[in-house]
Amino acid sequence: MPENSILLKCSSCKTLNRLPSSRLKDSPKCGKCKQELDFPVKPVQVKTSDFDHELTNWPSLVLVDFFATWCGPCRMMEPVLNELAEKRAGRLKILKVDVDSEPEPARRFGVNSTPTLILFVKGRKINQISGALNKEQLDAWIDSSVN
Repeated sequence: MPENSILLKCSSCKTLNRLPSSRLKDSPKCGKCKQELDFPVKPVQVKTSDFDHELTNWPSLVLVDFFATWCGPCRMMEPVLNELAEKRAGRLKILKVDVDSEPEPARRFGVNSTPTLILFVKGRKINQISGALNKEQLDAWIDSSVN
């Protein structure tokens, strides 16, 4: 797949649609059922009950941020993650899991500190890092994880 195109799964008919990333702002529609394709442009806060679905139902990269509301470094990462979600919309989905209110996913992946970021491709864990990162460090970590 060319680097400037993305795959989006239609939430209505489940068809994978390939489109140029430059068309994301054009309200793209599914090639099969013509419904508007939706994709997150902000991090998605998830509960344990939705975690697996959100993680595996995305055809590309998923970054999971395991955080705590009381954690200073986690709060520092929030604007970085918001910017990253918008910048890589359609190519990267960011999930946020509050380890205090939703401890099961954190236990499952051995998360012992916050913030912890885990990168997945099609539901398969490919890398993990703990601690706050700035925008440049996070971009570099993601890019080095997939190359």
